[in-house]
Amino acid sequence: MTLQSYTNSQPSTSNGNGAARPRVERGRSVAHRKDSKAQRAAKAAAVYRGDVVYRPTRRELSFSYGVSAGMIDRARALSVEQRQAVAGGPAKLPPLNNGQGQLATERVLAIASAVEQAARH
Repeated sequence: MTLQSYTNSQPSTSNGNGAARPRVERGRSVAHRKDSKAQRAAKAAAVYRGDVVYRPTRRELSFSYGVSAGMIDRARALSVEQRQAVAGGPAKLPPLNNGQGQLATERVLAIASAVEQAARH
């Protein structure tokens, strides 16, 4: 199988044996290019066919899967076996254990309290 990637709008190839690793196409770089719609369509078709390696950003994955970036981070922290268990069945992501979730909740409550007090005065 031949893999393609675009470098400065020109495709580069690799035979897949590791001799020349293709540049990974990232969503962020695609969004900032000044390609025409026809160029973007051709490149999207190459990704769709599997001719170009494409690595979506966390934000793109979050949108595509309908989950928050934080949930993706929690899943990334799991072992491969744990992620497979969660992906394959009723297992759930463990709660945040680093205290950040609690701190965020406390901040939101503090802000809400301050807004409520300001509204009363």
